[in-house]
Amino acid sequence: MKFQYSFFDDKIGRVHILIEDEAVAGIKICNDKEFYWDEVSVNPTSEILTCIMQLRSYFEGNSREFTFPYKVEIPDEDLPIYQAILMIPYGEGVDIDDFSKEFENIEVKTIEKILKENPLELVVPSHRVITKNDTEPILKLRKLEEYYSNN
Repeated sequence: MKFQYSFFDDKIGRVHILIEDEAVAGIKICNDKEFYWDEVSVNPTSEILTCIMQLRSYFEGNSREFTFPYKVEIPDEDLPIYQAILMIPYGEGVDIDDFSKEFENIEVKTIEKILKENPLELVVPSHRVITKNDTEPILKLRKLEEYYSNN
């Protein structure tokens, strides 16, 4: 397996990208000057550059979907939660308590943990589930989507 790491700064914060074997395997949004992964590839590859271009287009309101290849391994028991997240429309948010009502046997704390561990933030838009612990970049991202969905 070949890994590449990169990041770029945008108006919502620092965006980290992990590429594994030519596919996006991780996107994490952090506060400015914060690093999610310790390593950074010196020479960005075409996969990283494509990902950055599409993410910037998303942040500017010019696109709502991603076409870059991605891969991720999600535990089977978490799949229903990720599928429900994908059903939340662009520009909208759902309170974690309301969201958790869809899952009778899963506690809110467990759902919050799954949201936090989401390896592909934005592709699986976990920022659309509103929690009490939302970070500043998540709040900015939600406001950005709300703005572009209304304009």
